[in-house]
Amino acid sequence: MIIMTLKKIYRTLVLTIRFFTTKRVMTQASALTYSTLLAIVPILAVIFAIARGFGYNKYIEIWFRDALSSQPQVADILTDFVNSYLIHTQSGIFLGVGLLFMLYTVLMLVNNVEETFNEIWQVSNARPIMRSLTNYMAMFFVFPIIIVVSMGLSIFMATIAKHTDGLLILGQAMRYLLDFSPYLLLSLLFVGLYVYMPNTDVKIKSAIVPGILSGVAMQLLQLFYIHSQIWVTGYNAIYGSFAALPLFMLWLQISWTICLFGAQLTFTNQNLDRIGINLDEINMHPLVDMTDDETDEAARALYSDRLDSL
Repeated sequence: MIIMTLKKIYRTLVLTIRFFTTKRVMTQASALTYSTLLAIVPILAVIFAIARGFGYNKYIEIWFRDALSSQPQVADILTDFVNSYLIHTQSGIFLGVGLLFMLYTVLMLVNNVEETFNEIWQVSNARPIMRSLTNYMAMFFVFPIIIVVSMGLSIFMATIAKHTDGLLILGQAMRYLLDFSPYLLLSLLFVGLYVYMPNTDVKIKSAIVPGILSGVAMQLLQLFYIHSQIWVTGYNAIYGSFAALPLFMLWLQISWTICLFGAQLTFTNQNLDRIGINLDEINMHPLVDMTDDETDEAARALYSDRLDSL
């Protein structure tokens, strides 16, 4: 039983890596990185605006500055830019233009994510336009609310942990729970993303393990990113406030790579029995030596008769 399970895990990983390297996923991650750069300010503006409505605006700003603790100038510039963006969207013609630009950049980002997920799942039909707009608008407002509410829960748990610090067992349990909560929230976020983003039927059980792995990887990447910014402090004399920009772009690239790898792992996990090929056939198939067009054609020829319609 254990040997069969290990073989299945190994086969799933090999297939996932092979699919991941032959479907130009890294190129798609780069495209999503560019889309994220365009949408980052509107997204931050929505998060800051919702946080103000909940009374957490100070905590949001503190959290944001802590994330860029080694680059206070960058944090100041981005915070001032977001605050200025919110002020200008409340008056005059800029209200309509600003909202349209905000909606356009965010909707395009979500649309690009959906198209990438559909390509991973080999889904050719996209959602109807009206349904897509409804889903995108819901995500546009619900996602920042989830972030703000999760931050509120973190603040609440931190307060309880502070008051129970003197209690040996309860205080230690609260500290462990507080440290574990970011991993849990990110894992739940990825599971939901892998299940509901593709325009096909994705089983929750197929997305649980990829969601957990992606959530843990993202949290570890976040910790590494925060601490690694200390390395670029010496470049401030040359690059000034833009010293953290290359690291930030690299962080976005790796983040989308983790996300898309988890999506590919979910696809393989759900369709492993349908694919029905052995590891020798995978290793012998010369997809790596082909061009992109030849790879797509060969992949379709190899897997189309083994995958049922999703």
